[in-house]
Amino acid sequence: MIYTFRARLLCVAIVCGISVTAYSVTIHVPADQPTIQAGIDSAADGDTVMLSPGTYTGAGNHSIDFAGKKIALLGEQGRDSTIIDLSADSSSLRRAFVFRSGEDTLTRVVGLTVTGGYGPRDGPDTASVGGAFVCDSAGPLIENCRFTACRAWHGGAGYLTRSWAIIRG
Repeated sequence: MIYTFRARLLCVAIVCGISVTAYSVTIHVPADQPTIQAGIDSAADGDTVMLSPGTYTGAGNHSIDFAGKKIALLGEQGRDSTIIDLSADSSSLRRAFVFRSGEDTLTRVVGLTVTGGYGPRDGPDTASVGGAFVCDSAGPLIENCRFTACRAWHGGAGYLTRSWAIIRG
């Protein structure tokens, strides 16, 4: 629906000879999109994916891939109210986020709690890495997030390789 609106606006602007100024939108999960991944998939550079307070579980709410997009993923009321519960164990390995497409500090994750991650075996020598997130050749900004009960052989919360990520707060 968001892309349809953008496409129509662009067509009207082209037909009428109006210059188009880029703008960003806020995509609300779950109001506009049912899962975090669906929100990110529908976002364009500069957009914000806003998570309503609550606990996010299941398909589309883990192994979230930003695919190089320069977007913000924000917990609307902060990390105490916005939780990604991975409920992973040694037989169901999963993490919250994957940054492997050159994301930089214009890709932001702010104000979330990630709990219960267990890093998949995709690290060196097939070791379990990054219980909450992995950054490989990427450098997102992760701010005011809490990681609890996340585990892996390397990097219980996060695993960084060839990364310039900024993690603070």
